[in-house]
Amino acid sequence: MTDMPDDTKYREVSDAFNDEGLEDSGQTQVAGGVRSQMAELEAAIAELRTAGLARRNAEPPDEGANVAEAIARLEQRLDEQEQTLRHVLGMLIEWLEDERQREAA
Repeated sequence: MTDMPDDTKYREVSDAFNDEGLEDSGQTQVAGGVRSQMAELEAAIAELRTAGLARRNAEPPDEGANVAEAIARLEQRLDEQEQTLRHVLGMLIEWLEDERQREAA
């Protein structure tokens, strides 16, 4: 998993936004809405970062069970494909035999 970007980039953008002085000329509501969205996004980033760290520190899954399940799924798929192929070949043989009988008649 790649490293998460540090908070300094987000803080720089936030600080630059706050330094713009958007409170002038009636843009207070817009600026407040953007600030609240930025705060929500920063909280979400922190939550994702925490979840990522927790996932990294968790025990790895049992690879043997995953492999066994994958093999079982592949075997089932192979059986289904084999049945389908046999069915299609049977239909092809019937069609060819019917066509030969029509030509002979």
